[in-house]
Amino acid sequence: MAVWPPIATGCVGRFPGVDVITSGDLLRERPSELSANIARSAHPRAYAVFMDSSVDRLGFALWENGTLVRSLSLSPGTGIIENIGEPLPLEKDFWAGRHPLAHAPDCPLPFHPADLGNEVLRVFFGFVREGPTDAGCFDPEVVTLAALRLPDHTARSAQLQAAARRMIRIS
Repeated sequence: MAVWPPIATGCVGRFPGVDVITSGDLLRERPSELSANIARSAHPRAYAVFMDSSVDRLGFALWENGTLVRSLSLSPGTGIIENIGEPLPLEKDFWAGRHPLAHAPDCPLPFHPADLGNEVLRVFFGFVREGPTDAGCFDPEVVTLAALRLPDHTARSAQLQAAARRMIRIS
């Protein structure tokens, strides 16, 4: 649940060198929309990854010292929604067509978003949700995060943002 918590649930954790906040309420079609919140972080690097298998959408972003470095959002149905910054090294083989789409020949992209999304998860966080793993991957389901259930969207959003601000100030 902590990796992709349902709407109305937020999961938070603090570990040496990393704070983790996960919630379906943070999902954005354009990951760059989180930049104002990320800019307040005391951490030198922040990541966001959103994968929606119902529409095969992937969105991810990387911030360095509060500045957006890369944001990409795409799906086969809409194509590229957001493409900010230079592609990261982990993307190059995908854009070069080295991950063919035998399972989705009608996709207008040179790769399937879920395939790139799993590579982003592997490189950013050290795990994958679907597909091959390597010796450096761990099972995210063994990590325990505190979960908050919030009653309505306005309260969820306000409480998650307050929790994030507290974590950012403490860091």
